[in-house]
Amino acid sequence: MLPLIMALVNAGLPLLANAVVSKGKDFVEIKTGLKLPDVSFGQALSPADALALKKAETDHQEFLVTAALEDRKIDADLSKSEGADISARWDSDNKTDSWLAKNVRPLLMLALFCSLVLFALMSIPSVGQPIAENWVDLFKGLAQSAFYAYFGGRSVEKTARTIAENWNKKPDTKRP
Repeated sequence: MLPLIMALVNAGLPLLANAVVSKGKDFVEIKTGLKLPDVSFGQALSPADALALKKAETDHQEFLVTAALEDRKIDADLSKSEGADISARWDSDNKTDSWLAKNVRPLLMLALFCSLVLFALMSIPSVGQPIAENWVDLFKGLAQSAFYAYFGGRSVEKTARTIAENWNKKPDTKRP
């Protein structure tokens, strides 16, 4: 299916390509009445196929746009749900009596930061051996994820709390 999607995108048929990705080739063929060509890697659509598919994309534009919007809505809902689950987990950790549960995120941040500093120092040629690139990439990805989640999550939590507190305040109706 990937060669077909690449061929559709290269032929300037992004709506059709997105529908094939989100709904599947068979569903798009049934819904639109099209027969999508079989293409192999690196093969482009013939000009006749590209023209016929462009006409079909225009004819079924409402369906294709709706499919794309549904796909984006599902992605947004999933992302929102995942964010709420993470926040709920962090709130649960902070409300527990366990010292470890409350401090696991700061300890993880400290460990990752120390590892990065250690790797940076070890990669200086006069200090030690160079570190394999795959370890550097792994720790870089972990550190970025952890820093974004920890500091970004804390900022979002504090901002949401401040907005909620200010939202519930009644405006001062007394005028001097």
